[in-house]
Amino acid sequence: IVCCDTPSVDSITEITDKFNDHFKNLDSMIKNKVSIIIDDVINNYVSYEDLNTLKIKVVFKEYDHKLFIDFINNGIPFNPLDVKNGKYEEYSEDMVPGGLGILIVKEMTDDIKYQRIDNLNILSMRFDLDKDENN
Repeated sequence: IVCCDTPSVDSITEITDKFNDHFKNLDSMIKNKVSIIIDDVINNYVSYEDLNTLKIKVVFKEYDHKLFIDFINNGIPFNPLDVKNGKYEEYSEDMVPGGLGILIVKEMTDDIKYQRIDNLNILSMRFDLDKDENN
C-alpha cells in the first residue's frame, strides 16, 4: 500500500519505486505496463483534482498468478472508463483530456473496473501473470 497525502507529480516515482521494490521478480513487461499505468493515472489525478484536499492510496496485491492494483482517491466522482470506448488507433482530437491515456490503460490490463464507494473513486485493474504474451 502506498499512500500520498500530498500528491504531486513526484508521487509517480515514489509509487513506481515502491512497486518495483516489492515485486522484484515480476516479468519486466508487466513492470513496464504498471509503470506506464501509474504515470497516467496519477498524472490525471494531479492534473484534474484539488490538490489541497486530494488523498491517494494505491494497493498492490498478487495472488493466484494475478496482479491486482487499486487506485483509490477522495476526489470528485469520475469514472474514467466512461470517457470513450475504443482502441488507441481510434484516437481523435475530440476526446476529452486524459482520454487517450485511459484507452492505453484499458489495452494494457486484463480487466479494469471503476466503483464509487463511501465517497471514494476506486479504479481496479487485473493483470494475468501466467498468460501467453504472444496472444
